[in-house]
Amino acid sequence: MREAKRLYRSRKDRWIGGVAGGIAIHLGIDPIIIRLIFASTALLGGMGILIYLCLWILIRTEPEELSESNIRRLYRSRNERWLGGVAGGLALYLEVDPIIIRLIFIISTLFVGTSIFVYLIMWVMVRSEPSENKSALSSQL
Repeated sequence: MREAKRLYRSRKDRWIGGVAGGIAIHLGIDPIIIRLIFASTALLGGMGILIYLCLWILIRTEPEELSESNIRRLYRSRNERWLGGVAGGLALYLEVDPIIIRLIFIISTLFVGTSIFVYLIMWVMVRSEPSENKSALSSQL
């Protein structure tokens, strides 16, 4: 019988308590996506803070031997950018055309109005794509 995959708080990928990092590792996605969900629910009524605190208490910290993870990362794009690289980075992560993401942001801003805040939050929270010069230097060392 196959052993169930356990949910832990991350030791290495943490900003506060490791909850978002642990959930992201468990789901195999970038932790910034989980952090954005917590931040948006915190801003839209405060439930994100309560849920985060409850999960911080309930979920155990991962054991030392499990602290390595290989998950895809979400970055703001350096090449596909019109404003901040958020739409380009999302497009690269989701493997879709950047114009689709831009259209979704524009249309949802016109009809819902909160998308501009989501974009700004992502602009602040999502890291910029690493430059090729940095990775070339690190591979030479």
